[in-house]
Amino acid sequence: MEPMATATEITNMKARFEQEVASEKLTPLQKASYKIQKGWLNEKVGLVEIIAYPGWLITIATLKNAYAINIAGYGGPGVPKTNATYLTLLMVMQHPFSRGNTHINSSDPLAPPQIDPRCLSKSIDLETLVYSVKFGQKLSKTEPLASIVVTRQDPAPDVTSDAAISEYIKANIGSSHHSIGTVALAPKEHGGVVDTKLKVYGTANVRVADASIMPLHIGSHTQRTVYGIGEKAAKIIKST
Repeated sequence: MEPMATATEITNMKARFEQEVASEKLTPLQKASYKIQKGWLNEKVGLVEIIAYPGWLITIATLKNAYAINIAGYGGPGVPKTNATYLTLLMVMQHPFSRGNTHINSSDPLAPPQIDPRCLSKSIDLETLVYSVKFGQKLSKTEPLASIVVTRQDPAPDVTSDAAISEYIKANIGSSHHSIGTVALAPKEHGGVVDTKLKVYGTANVRVADASIMPLHIGSHTQRTVYGIGEKAAKIIKST
């Protein structure tokens, strides 16, 4: 985080997070994962992926929210201008502190579950993204980009305060669809769902081999790791 925020700012972010979770009933697994994540804040661990896309990139969240945002009176995401060239900087949080939940919504096994990602439910995530947007603006004013970037379009150039950037983020945040952890691989007493053989606790022959077993997010896209989980599952099953 230190390239984006000062040591004092990081300390304050951690303190606010501690206050938020002080009254929450955390599982041993959540406590362990939060301890690891807090340590990463002061280490050289990539917490935000910066994707530089050579063009105008519209996300699903942008398309979904644009109409409602404009009706509400907030400028929101703009539209590409004719005969203009764009560079899109996407700020993707790698290790969010917010935790969502998934619950059975029906006795019908084919019915979709009830999913609540609870994005930005922890203030530290919103603060991290605010610093990320400001860092992106700093990058655009640094060579070699400074000589070729005319202006920032989204958020609008006048969106400069932390409060204004926060509102922009809350209105336009989206998912990179790298969801994990709904049946975490961890000791049962810590809140885990599957064991080291990928078997669901309390069952004889039910195994899970996908991203849902990952107890903590990785600083990468999940596809290659899921391939590895599949390979490991195949070896485990063949050996039994």
